[in-house]
Amino acid sequence: YFGTISREEAETNLLERGENDGTFLVRKENSTDGEYRISLLSSTSDGSCRVYNYRVKLATNRTYSIDDTYSFPAVHQLVRYYSQKCSGLPSKLVAPCPKEDLEKEPESGFHPLLPVIAGSSVEMRSQLSCGSYSEIWKVGWANYLRTTFAAKCALSNHCTLLVKEANIMRELRHNNVVQISGVILEPQTIVFDYYPNRDLLDYMLRGEKYEMTNYHRTQMAIQVASGLEYISKRGIIHRNIRASNILVDQNLGCKVSSFGYAVNMDKDGRYIKDEDDRPFQSQMFRWMALEGASLGYFYSKSDVWSYGCLLVEIFTNGEAPFSGELTQNILRKVSSGVRVGKPPIASQEMYDIMKLCWHPNYDQRPDFNKIQTLLKLLTDKKVTIKPKAIKAAKRNKYNVNLSSPLRSKSTS
Repeated sequence: YFGTISREEAETNLLERGENDGTFLVRKENSTDGEYRISLLSSTSDGSCRVYNYRVKLATNRTYSIDDTYSFPAVHQLVRYYSQKCSGLPSKLVAPCPKEDLEKEPESGFHPLLPVIAGSSVEMRSQLSCGSYSEIWKVGWANYLRTTFAAKCALSNHCTLLVKEANIMRELRHNNVVQISGVILEPQTIVFDYYPNRDLLDYMLRGEKYEMTNYHRTQMAIQVASGLEYISKRGIIHRNIRASNILVDQNLGCKVSSFGYAVNMDKDGRYIKDEDDRPFQSQMFRWMALEGASLGYFYSKSDVWSYGCLLVEIFTNGEAPFSGELTQNILRKVSSGVRVGKPPIASQEMYDIMKLCWHPNYDQRPDFNKIQTLLKLLTDKKVTIKPKAIKAAKRNKYNVNLSSPLRSKSTS
């Protein structure tokens, strides 16, 4: 019995620790409904492994069943029965999932396998930014005296959001995705690498944009697409892709960050927003896919739409999509077929890729692997910015108005 753990945690435990077909665990989905779940690891016809989750129904006569055919007065009797017969399950309940190497889950809610950092070993040095539910600090860590780190600290009443973000980031390991170094339990904090170039929006607005060619911009776009392909394959939808949420390292490598709105896809490859979901900031609708903004349905290719809007930022030196347009008018225009115009310094081929990302039907958009292929074809041409476009950029013709509230940056 694994206690109260989520479906995602159960699947992770089984896929990481289950050695045989039929490995299972018993758990509760939450601590209030009193219902049990059985998660079962079983092989499929193509030889891969899949985790099946079954609700153990509690009848009015206080008996337990997976279906209405067989019922038992106790859960352990139900488990014993299905360990002897499949009776509709893909396999018998052969062996319990080992958990001897699992630490007791801390009250903080952080996943028990996340590295815990002693708060006394971290020194807060200077605040970098403040978002809607957290603030980010430049910190030192006693374990690594010569390395600077960053720490995201939850603001009051927002600890649950930070914990959710840390748990989603727990297993992400990719060159173009920010990796979590560990967590501090009190106050609840995420620690990760510090990037001196800050985020991509800040990098462009500081003036480095004048030295960037279209080749360099496209290389950055490829790196972001690579990171997004990785998290998509991990079953994660980011839902907040924009330049301010892409960190830039000392070698101009781009890292997808800020998983505060990220969610896990369901078995149908989507996520449906519900009343308990974190509310969106109004400015996010400038980057949001049509199906997400209008219906609350999100798919991995909803991130593709947002990625197309990120390309607009990259090729306008940080200008927001639909800059100057009132947020409440954007959904109406997008629904009627209006799209962001071609950035002056972008090639027609680059703009064609943007438009592919904005197809009204999500399943008609290219995936991130295809996007990388298309972008790499452009880098072979090494198209550079035309001199007239550079002069226009220096006159701030295509840049964002820094006093505009639409460019207030979020660290969430």
